[in-house]
Amino acid sequence: MAVQKSLLEIPGMRHIDVTANVHRRSKWDVVFSNINLKINAFTLLSWLLAALLFFAFVIPMIKTLIETLMSK
Repeated sequence: MAVQKSLLEIPGMRHIDVTANVHRRSKWDVVFSNINLKINAFTLLSWLLAALLFFAFVIPMIKTLIETLMSK
C-alpha cells in the first residue's frame, strides 16, 4: 500500500491504477502485472489537443521549408 500512496502523489501517475492482484502466467504478465492503465476522456482529449497543436505548427513549417528549398 505504501507504493500506491507514493505513486499517486506524482501528478502524472494519478490516472494509473496500481494493482498487485494479477495471476502471473507469462513473462509479459510479470512486466505489466502492477500497471493497469485507465485512460479517461479528459486525458484522451488533452492528448488529441496536443497532437492537433503540434501538427498545426509543424506541417506549415515543413511546407515552407520544402518551398524554400525547391525555389533555390
